[in-house]
Amino acid sequence: MALVCTYCLAIAVGSSVYGATIGLWRAPLQSVFTAIKFPLLIFLTCIGNGAVNGMLAQLFASGLSFRQTALAVLMSFAIAAVILGALSPVTLFVLYNAPPLGSASAILGHSMMLLTHVFAIAFAGIIANRPVARLAAKNDPARHTARAVLFSWLGGNLFSGRSWRGICGPSSARPV
Repeated sequence: MALVCTYCLAIAVGSSVYGATIGLWRAPLQSVFTAIKFPLLIFLTCIGNGAVNGMLAQLFASGLSFRQTALAVLMSFAIAAVILGALSPVTLFVLYNAPPLGSASAILGHSMMLLTHVFAIAFAGIIANRPVARLAAKNDPARHTARAVLFSWLGGNLFSGRSWRGICGPSSARPV
C-alpha cells in the first residue's frame, strides 16, 4: 500500500509541475488550471490502462496477475511523471524562447511548444515502459509473449492517453 501511495504522489507532483509548464504559455492562471488538470488526466489514463492492460496480460497468458499488471502500469506512469517533472525546465526554456502568444508569429510558438511537449511526453512514456518490459520478459524466456504484451500496452497507452486528452486534456497551448 505504501508503494501505491508513493507512486500516486510521484504522479501528482511530477505531472503537476509539468502541467504548469504546459499552461504557462497562455497565461499564469491557465498554468494553475493545467497543473490541476494534467495529473487528473494522467490518473484517468492510468486507471483505464490498468484495466485494459490487465485483460491483455491475461489474454496473452503472460503469467502476470491483474494486481501485478495494475502495479506495473502505476509504476510506469509514476516514472513517466517524474521524468516529465524533470523535463519541465527544458520546456520552460523553450517557452521563454518561443514567440509570445499575441505576436504575429504565435503559430510558430505554438508549433514549437507542441513539438516540445510531444517529444517530452513520448520520451517519458518510452523510458517509463522499460521496467515494465523487463517485468514481462521475466515470465517469458522466449520473449515472444513479453514483446506482444509490451506492444499491446504501448498501443493501449497511446490510444487511451490520446482519447482522454481529446475529452478533457490541456488545451492551453493553442493560439487564439
